[in-house]
Amino acid sequence: MKKAFTKIDGRALRHFLVNLIMLPIFFSAAPAAAATLDAKQVAHAHFDRGVTAFADKRFAEALDEFEAAYRAEPVFQVLYNIGQVNVALGHSVEAVAAYEEYLKLGASAIAAARRREVKDEIARQVAHIGTIAVATHPEGADIRLDGRLIGRTPLPAPIKVNPGRHTVETLLLAHGNEVREVETRGGSVESVELTLVPLAPAATIAATPAKPAPAPVAPASASPAAAPPATVTATPRPRAPAGADTMAARERAARPRSSVSWQRVAGLTLGIGGLAAATTGGVLAYSGANQAHDAVSALNQLKPTQTTFGTQWKAQDEKYTQGRDRNRLGWIVAGVGAGAVVGGVLLLASAPELSHDLAFAPWVAAGGEGGVLVQGLW
Repeated sequence: MKKAFTKIDGRALRHFLVNLIMLPIFFSAAPAAAATLDAKQVAHAHFDRGVTAFADKRFAEALDEFEAAYRAEPVFQVLYNIGQVNVALGHSVEAVAAYEEYLKLGASAIAAARRREVKDEIARQVAHIGTIAVATHPEGADIRLDGRLIGRTPLPAPIKVNPGRHTVETLLLAHGNEVREVETRGGSVESVELTLVPLAPAATIAATPAKPAPAPVAPASASPAAAPPATVTATPRPRAPAGADTMAARERAARPRSSVSWQRVAGLTLGIGGLAAATTGGVLAYSGANQAHDAVSALNQLKPTQTTFGTQWKAQDEKYTQGRDRNRLGWIVAGVGAGAVVGGVLLLASAPELSHDLAFAPWVAAGGEGGVLVQGLW
């Protein structure tokens, strides 16, 4: 009896230990099962709304719902519906991509009749697809087609496009953007070669040596060939009355010199402000280009399946657009700043000397009230 009781107690102990071990697994698996159930419910809700929209010929809305259903639960059957909606919208490239992914993932689970139907539809849609081969000089430029980021040159293959007009846009750091409009039709192959012009950095423009200012004319008192002041004052010439000398000196002291000083101040202000604007623009352009390149790198890492149309793709695409716009704004600001720097340098170079009297110093040395004018200078 004691032996039997021991066996029963050991079995109970083993059951207790097993339940104790499985308890955390059960509770951890419960949220995962609930999340799976929620994903299925969300996918079914989107799918049903897509079917309704397709029946009402609201094809754009149906496409959004079917793609949302596939993102919630990537079941290969939904790809067939995505392909159908793209055919209705005239999106041959997207329809072929969805159908091919459907055949690949469905494999043997797809009935033979349905497989033949899909292959025939793929052949019809391929006849409507054109291609655009893009090449840039230099290479390494980011390519956008109709606002959508494609990749970086050299591209691995020509871009497949639907019939119609398309916009090809490039972005390369420290180079001007190029935009080209291309018209395509089914089966056509269009080649686009773009030469990207390097942009001169703002620092190079600001560092351009300005035209040297004209050398000032030295006054007669500083010239080694001029006669000493004693010789000038010793010349017996009639002098004006003392009152007249005092009035002339006051008139020269009151002579306006604001035009000369304001030109220099304006030149310095314009040059310093332009240099600050050019520096700010260069920083904006550089940061924008880096942001755009980072977005391109992130997009290139995404797998080219239907899931790339999800949130990550849109977020990186928006990041690329923001970087591109910041790069353009930066170059505009840098260009304006560089122009301001050049204008300030020209103002400084063309400014006359600080004193009009210095310009007339040779006339003073030749005679005619030399002593009075020299005294007025000091």
